[in-house]
Amino acid sequence: MPSASLMRNFLLLSFLFASLTNFAQENSPYSRYGLGDIFPNQNIGSRAMGGLTTSVQSYQHINFSNPASYGRLSSNISNGAYINFDIGLTMESRTLKQGNPLLSFKTNNLLPAYLAFGVPLSKKKDFGVVVGLKPVTRINYNILNEGRFPASQVSTKDSFQYHYEGNGGLNQAFVGFGKSFGGDVLQTGSSNFKIGANIVYNFGKKETNTFTTIINDSVFHLSSQHSALTSFDGLGLELGATYDFKLKENFVTEKKTKSSVYILSLGATTAFKRKLNASQDDERKTVYLDGSNVIAVVDSVRFTGLSGKVVLPAKYSGGISVSKYAVHSSGGASWQAGIQYETEQWGNDYLFMGAKDKVTNSSLLRVGGELTPSFTSNNYFNLVTYRAGFFTGTDYLDADGNKLKLTGITAGFSFPIVSRRSSYTNQFTRINTAVEWMKRGSVGNNISENYFRFSLSLSLSDIWFIKRKYD
Repeated sequence: MPSASLMRNFLLLSFLFASLTNFAQENSPYSRYGLGDIFPNQNIGSRAMGGLTTSVQSYQHINFSNPASYGRLSSNISNGAYINFDIGLTMESRTLKQGNPLLSFKTNNLLPAYLAFGVPLSKKKDFGVVVGLKPVTRINYNILNEGRFPASQVSTKDSFQYHYEGNGGLNQAFVGFGKSFGGDVLQTGSSNFKIGANIVYNFGKKETNTFTTIINDSVFHLSSQHSALTSFDGLGLELGATYDFKLKENFVTEKKTKSSVYILSLGATTAFKRKLNASQDDERKTVYLDGSNVIAVVDSVRFTGLSGKVVLPAKYSGGISVSKYAVHSSGGASWQAGIQYETEQWGNDYLFMGAKDKVTNSSLLRVGGELTPSFTSNNYFNLVTYRAGFFTGTDYLDADGNKLKLTGITAGFSFPIVSRRSSYTNQFTRINTAVEWMKRGSVGNNISENYFRFSLSLSLSDIWFIKRKYD
């Protein structure tokens, strides 16, 4: 059974994870549209491989992006099955660039990435369950837009000042189930099929404020403020499937023993269009701003409890990967590499309180892989897993009608925590890192953004269902 210390760590880190969500600060003008910036939907190990998730599985990491992978939690390893606890954090540096002459603005943020806990419910029936919490999108912007009204709008070319503020985002709590059919490919050599589902609870808010000020040298104009707070929540369903089969086996000739196995994995996921229930408070004010920007309300109109829907888009992904696993006692190198395509139908499906927004269908192509030189070497760096990848495509936000190209390069490591006690505690811990360099937008867009993300996760594993030898 899992150790008490592992459960205590889970509860403590869960509290820290929830606390960190209150300290995330950033400023992304593009997050004004849709439901904001999409947060990476992968565990840290997958992020380091360009974001591969659809056909990637691991004994020691929870792949919540494809719930079919939960079926592998119950694989027969050393007469037991793994439970897993994963928590991730992301540090992000973002540089915004605009115009000619070039203007730039930089922000730095510490953000929670995810929290997940996986349990093999039945080793004999190859059935696993995962519960977790993660952010999906983030809204945080503070924009000042100044200029002059064109003559067609007003008789005098008054100056205007728009001040846009917003915060919020979408979060997701989920419980997922995965079932494996057929024996483990490494142990039996037979093909293996897995299916899984995440039952998700999406919840969040979007809070916006718009201040409008007209500036005239001879005539005084009062300012206006439009505030809206929208809360939304609802259930959804995500499905996943994988199919693994043996491509090739290598043998040690003189001993006629198996040395390595090559496996081909196919994977697919989908999430159906989801409708969230929404409630909105809307307030419009005429205000007076003094020299210290202190607001005095002249009059206001407020509408509370307005009901509506937030429609989230359907999304699909498909991928293929090839893996080599060493199975002989000397523990030779193991690796995997894959390619994946994914799309989300924001342009077709998304609605916010019945209204469309400046969004479009998104698509991404991801390529990546990992290498572990050895699982039994005395050289620590041979035990480390090395990862790299890249992705390219278009973002779902389309503020200026020119679409936003999204490109990134990734790399990372998985460091095992080697313990002299591990031989009898059956506990396995890895520290995973991912570095991502990304660019969103190009010269054809009003604003481009450069990202640098460093992500860190702690993966704690223990063996369940292990038979006791002593009481």
